Amino acid sequence: MHRSVRAAALAGLPLLLCGAFIALRANGQQVPQPGSRTIMDAHNCYPYFEWWGDRIDRALSAGTPVAIEQDLGWYTDSTTGKSWSVVTHGDPITGEEPIMEQYFFARVRPIVEQALKEGDKGDWPLITLNLDFKDNKPEHLAAVLALLRKYQPWLTSAVKLSHIERAQPLDVKPILVLTGEADAQQTVFYDQLHEGERVMAFGAIHTEDKDPQAAPEILDSEKANNYRPLVEQPVESCGTQRTAACGGVDSGKDESSSGFGRARSRQRSLDPLLHPRRCNPARP
Repeated sequence: MHRSVRAAALAGLPLLLCGAFIALRANGQQVPQPGSRTIMDAHNCYPYFEWWGDRIDRALSAGTPVAIEQDLGWYTDSTTGKSWSVVTHGDPITGEEPIMEQYFFARVRPIVEQALKEGDKGDWPLITLNLDFKDNKPEHLAAVLALLRKYQPWLTSAVKLSHIERAQPLDVKPILVLTGEADAQQTVFYDQLHEGERVMAFGAIHTEDKDPQAAPEILDSEKANNYRPLVEQPVESCGTQRTAACGGVDSGKDESSSGFGRARSRQRSLDPLLHPRRCNPARP
């Protein structure tokens, strides 16, 4: 993560996720094109030890649509041997951290249930859930998949096919779940699903071995597929030179670097649904 973005995140400042849907709605209408929708991305939106327990409330108080990041670690109790997933920034993990079902899903329940009742899909997904796994243990990923299945009616999904190259239309719901680029995550969230099951978490393009300042066609050289169908390209800030890439957001700053900005390796790849840009307009 670039220093300025990391500083904002650690200070609890929101980032912006600028993007739009480019899929077709069920009624045949085309939704807004890339750059026409800008949403806040509540990065590191969870408590740090005993601090900032209200971060998710603060993020949701801004209204929807909104993006919320949850970092997940795998904890094993040394006495009982029992293991479970916790929301945490990383070691040391004590087992006292909240679990995602309690901290995220219980908190957004009223929003999601009201949205489903009203049935107005104009701004769906209302919440983009960004999952940042601190490990890729198969048992951890499987536990999170089991949790997602519990809330499947809330989640944007696509049908699993035998050929991953064939990206399928998304059934858009109030929540969209995005995960990382690790192949271990694809194994659990896509490869091991039976044909015809629903894909409920969508992965990122591979960028770890690429120059983060390379041209977009180099960073995003993969063809969209059924697991990695969207691209998320973070940028360092949204200055006056970047308004086209950042949905018209103008911070009043004249940044000299390119509009594509400084890319971090945590890109997403979901072209038929979103083409967001993440930016920090309040660069310290």
